[in-house]
Amino acid sequence: MRKSKGTRCRVRKKDYDRVVLTETLPFDTPIIFSNDGFYENLKRSTTRISNDILDMIQSSKKPTIPFHYKIRRNSTEYRRLSIIHPSAQYRIRNIYQEYDEVILHYSRISPASIRAPHRKTSVFYLKNHLNDIYKFKSGIVSTTEMEKFARHAPSFFSYRGFNRLYEFFESPDYFRLEKKYSIFWSLDVSKCFDSIYTHSLSWAIKGKNFTKEHKAVSTTFAQAFDSAMQNANHQETNGIIIGPEASRIFAELIFQAIDRKVIQTLEDRCKYQFDEQYCFRRYVDDVYIFAITEIIAAEVYNCYANELLAFNLHTNSNKLVKITRPFFTKKSMIIQETRRDLANFLDKFLGHRKNDNAIFPKKIYSTWKLTRSFIDAIKSNCKKRDVDYHEVSSYIVSTASKRIEVLVKIAPEPGLENEEKYADAIVVLLDILFFFYSVAPTVTGSYKISRSIVLVSRFSKKCLPIYQDRILQLIYDLAENYFESKNDTRVIISDELSLEYINVSLALAELGDKYSLPDDTVKKIFNINNEMSYFHWISALFYVRNARRYSEIMGLLEQSAYRFLDRIQQIETDAEICLVFMDLVSCPYLSNTIKKKAISEYCKARQISPPTKAEKETFINTTTKWFVDWKNLDLLQALEKKELKRMY
Repeated sequence: MRKSKGTRCRVRKKDYDRVVLTETLPFDTPIIFSNDGFYENLKRSTTRISNDILDMIQSSKKPTIPFHYKIRRNSTEYRRLSIIHPSAQYRIRNIYQEYDEVILHYSRISPASIRAPHRKTSVFYLKNHLNDIYKFKSGIVSTTEMEKFARHAPSFFSYRGFNRLYEFFESPDYFRLEKKYSIFWSLDVSKCFDSIYTHSLSWAIKGKNFTKEHKAVSTTFAQAFDSAMQNANHQETNGIIIGPEASRIFAELIFQAIDRKVIQTLEDRCKYQFDEQYCFRRYVDDVYIFAITEIIAAEVYNCYANELLAFNLHTNSNKLVKITRPFFTKKSMIIQETRRDLANFLDKFLGHRKNDNAIFPKKIYSTWKLTRSFIDAIKSNCKKRDVDYHEVSSYIVSTASKRIEVLVKIAPEPGLENEEKYADAIVVLLDILFFFYSVAPTVTGSYKISRSIVLVSRFSKKCLPIYQDRILQLIYDLAENYFESKNDTRVIISDELSLEYINVSLALAELGDKYSLPDDTVKKIFNINNEMSYFHWISALFYVRNARRYSEIMGLLEQSAYRFLDRIQQIETDAEICLVFMDLVSCPYLSNTIKKKAISEYCKARQISPPTKAEKETFINTTTKWFVDWKNLDLLQALEKKELKRMY
């Protein structure tokens, strides 16, 4: 029987504003942050002030300063991401509108790419399993087609190849290559996005000599895209912003040309035919070389490295991996062992119903003994393979969160014994989830554990009233123990955004006021101080809201808002100030006094006539959301959107 893809939904192909929903932001942001409100405001504007904001966004040509922040890559490394100014996002939207077919043309020239734009998205499929959890959503629902589209909008382009790298290593293509070639090498490009020279796109498309001879020409696709990327990054030509899908497309077009150049050079110089003596696959900036001999693999590697140099890019020799058949790495072995042990562990307390793929809990005699036995097995495997928990934790967290999602699809049959089985199964899954998340937290894992917290909280309140307090208290205790590790041996840097902590704390709001975090914990998680960043500020505001117990913290957040307003003259160029202003005037938890001051200061900065009292009132009352939906956000919907839109 053919597996259903899900509910088929059509996309409005001529709606280019949808670019801001999927192409201009990083994936790794706080749960509550999105461009949904931005998209909706592009479609409808009702006041003089909002019209001026949109005019600034749509017509400004000034170079803009991105809002940079860093997230953890691992225990010792960071990754810097960027939110670009709304006006820079709109310029990229215009690039897509004018040059979408050109982008597609230059995305099709390499046979080696395993992730490249293929066509404009016309339909997408809403996964059927998401329908099963609608019953756990809050009473807030999307009422307009625009809101529904904003929540589920797919990428502007559909892609050929694989959305995630692991899919390639599990694909028939990978096994075909292993059967054909005995040698496998991997090539890593050192600091790729930080090293890309924006003019490289013109070099890739038109050739370096042609580009240098026609510097004055600014109307071609490559130069227009180059200009938009510079504008988004304060006119920097060395390095492109990291995070948005548009940046990956920019890089992809350059690498497509490099791929073709390597293939042609190897044929001309060595008489090697692609997919005969050698083959390579490239996923964004990761290149995987397959060859029949070590000598040929070295030729391909050196040729690729040489072509990278022509674009001021370099290989990272420390990350070169060489494997002979069988293509099985240390990580592959530990994941295979973990998959086996996890399946055996889950079968001990979860049964499967064949008719509808649902699962049900079995009797558990000791939740702790069951949990400990699995943790000990994983410890033993990691020790034997000499690897850290971070090699397996993401897989375990992902699998455990999926089991929770499937388990809560069906309510227990009436009776204390059945409810106890559900409660015990949830306790075991939560213990496993928090243990492996805590020892190696990741941003992606934070979305999965947050989703589990929200689902379990709503399920227990609805279906397990007798065990509700036990489960909610366990979530709170596990989370609080995890938050205590925020002052562990890792050094917290000034511009770090601890999304691993922030997202989990936002999900804890589902537990209710009885399970509110202590003031000191809130201050640590959200880095509440005199130099709060935009993301810390909106996340803290969303968590404390107008709760009386957090009145001191709310006062500190208002003080931060006033400090942001001291820089409002930069609203047209500074992304952080622009984002703060828009979310400040729409936040119901801040006083009208500061909102009115913000509006007055905005009009001064924009040199437009001062607003009347009525205009201020109207703007405040009609502005519902920009980048945070303060009033109507359902966390489960927000997390669902993260799942739907993760592409890389």
